[in-house]
Amino acid sequence: MSRETAVADDGPATGKPRQRYVVHLTITSTDLPAAELLARTLARSLRFLPDLVPGETSVALAGDPATRHPVFCDRPLGGGDRCPLRAGHINDCRRIDPDDR
Repeated sequence: MSRETAVADDGPATGKPRQRYVVHLTITSTDLPAAELLARTLARSLRFLPDLVPGETSVALAGDPATRHPVFCDRPLGGGDRCPLRAGHINDCRRIDPDDR
């Protein structure tokens, strides 16, 4: 099953399977890097929501949803964490302090 259609377990509370959904928010921007920055900022500001999957955040040009640009690296860091740095970063993957914004 692909990552996009995977069903997640709801945990011990209900044990019910949970379907994954994508929420599309249309914005305007001067260019792709500015749109990616806004997407990263939105995802990081909403990371307190337990159902959000920030590492899968991407940006697409309106009218071309098939060409998605990831905004986070999202490589595994160990311990279940994923790299929260921007996609294509040149430094080693690392965790970031929640107070670094």
